[in-house]
Amino acid sequence: TDLSGAILINANLEEAKLIGAFLNHAILTGARLDYAKLVSANLTAANLVGASLANADLTRATLAHGDLSHADLRRANLTAATLCGACLCETAISHGNLRRADLSHTDLSGASLYGADLSNCDLRMADLSETNLTGATVSRALFGGNSGLTRDMVLDLSQRGAMFYTH
Repeated sequence: TDLSGAILINANLEEAKLIGAFLNHAILTGARLDYAKLVSANLTAANLVGASLANADLTRATLAHGDLSHADLRRANLTAATLCGACLCETAISHGNLRRADLSHTDLSGASLYGADLSNCDLRMADLSETNLTGATVSRALFGGNSGLTRDMVLDLSQRGAMFYTH
C-alpha cells in the first residue's frame, strides 16, 4: 500500500494491517493505530503528533525524521526500528520493546521509557533531558554525546549494562 503524503488526521486505523506500507510524509496527527501491524512500514518524516500506537507492531519500521511528540507508544514493538532524527518528546513508550532500534540523534526529552527494553539500542547523540529511564533494560545500549544525562544517570546506566561511546 502506498499512502505516501496521505492526510489521515484523527483516522481510526486500530488493528489495521499495514505491513510494508509506504506512509512517508503522511499526516497522521491524532490517528488511532492501537494494535496496528506496521512491520517494515516506511513512515519517514511522517507526522504522528498525538497519535496512539499502543501495542502496535512496528518491527523494522522506518520512522526516521518523523514527529511522534506526545504520541502513545506504550507496549509497542519497535524491535530493530529506525527512528534516527525523530522527535519523540513527551512520548509515552513505557514497557515498549526497542531492542536493536536506532534512536541516534532523536529528541527524547520528557519521554517516558519506564520499563522499556532498550537492549542493543543506539542512543548516541539523543536528547535525554527529563527522560524517564526508570526500570528500562539498557544492556549493551550505546550512549554518547547525550544532552540531559547527569553524572548520576551515567553511573546508573553503566551499572545496568549501558555502554558509553567517546571519540
